[in-house]
Amino acid sequence: MMKSLARLFAPEDEGPRFPSPLEQFWAAVEELRQAREGFELARPEDVDLACARLGMAEVAFSAALRRARAEGVRAWPGPGGG
Repeated sequence: MMKSLARLFAPEDEGPRFPSPLEQFWAAVEELRQAREGFELARPEDVDLACARLGMAEVAFSAALRRARAEGVRAWPGPGGG
């Protein structure tokens, strides 16, 4: 978690760097992928938690998609930019 948070910030003289709408979108895609995998692998006693995580990931994905579209993103290059 700390590694990903540290990546968001540039050196002190540049101030904070916030992820672009496209970066947020791809982060939400990865979060959704992990939540789906977690749901598929969940033990019976963990299904409720996996369901909740999946639901939150779906909401985050929808929000990231809406935000990217609102910013004018119309083409979806891969996570590496290509």
